[in-house]
Amino acid sequence: MTIQTLNNHSTTKLYSSFSIDDLVQQVDCLIQNTFLEQTASSSVQNICIEAIKYHFDSPGQQVRAKTCLDACMKLAVEYDDMLILAAAAELLHNASLIHDDIQDDDEIRRGQPTVWKKYGVNIAICAGDLLLSTAYGMLAGYSKASLLPQLISTINKQARSAIEGQSLDVLFKNNPQLSLEQYLVIATQKSGALFSLPIELALVAAERSDCVELARKACANFAVGYQIADDLEDIVKDGAHHHVSQCVNIAYVLKELGYKNAQQQSAELCKQYLDQAIQNALLLPNNSGSMLVNLAENLKNKLSIH
Repeated sequence: MTIQTLNNHSTTKLYSSFSIDDLVQQVDCLIQNTFLEQTASSSVQNICIEAIKYHFDSPGQQVRAKTCLDACMKLAVEYDDMLILAAAAELLHNASLIHDDIQDDDEIRRGQPTVWKKYGVNIAICAGDLLLSTAYGMLAGYSKASLLPQLISTINKQARSAIEGQSLDVLFKNNPQLSLEQYLVIATQKSGALFSLPIELALVAAERSDCVELARKACANFAVGYQIADDLEDIVKDGAHHHVSQCVNIAYVLKELGYKNAQQQSAELCKQYLDQAIQNALLLPNNSGSMLVNLAENLKNKLSIH
């Protein structure tokens, strides 16, 4: 047994005393302390910081932080480092939510008024920008300087992909001529990038960059399945209100392309992508894709119920 194997075994044993929820609380504390430090030198509460704290008062499911933490534990990443990586992933995701709510004109997020609705569009843009920049700033505390270039590059690549996907979503939102290929690209970039990022960061931190492309493939397939399932749920909600959604929706895309039973075919397509995501995730080292597998299985079960 090598020294590295011994170290990994020791680290894994240490993590067995922590639950994911315990670790998520530590990530929350790290994020909160970061913004407290930014205001400690001023006697005036900045409205942008206030808006960020308001947004985090309702934290959501924190799936990306949990996915990162789970993968890091499976790959025996150092404790402090995994908190930093999980925080970075969560900050990027929340930055995208604040900006998406502005672009989609959504007034409610997690049961409360969205940041732009409460504080105005200009402050919401600033809040999202600050979360985005703080995600990169988190890496200043990372322990292995040699891995920082790759970690920064990974964050930048997936942030860019998510932004490009959102741009396409805005462009095609009211376009009935959207092709299936265009839909798949939008779903992969808009959702897949920030689903993939937490696992990618864990793999890079564990010096398993050889598996990053596999993680991207698994998360791209999951993202498409996730988006289709979300679209089908939106149709049910819209039907109850006799309202036709103006967002990009797979069922409307297939209907425009001539499919006779668009909703049923959408559900079948969803399952195919989720099955492929599971197959890919199971190939990731040390069971580091297990949480993605669970998410995909739960989504399939939910789809079957509906």
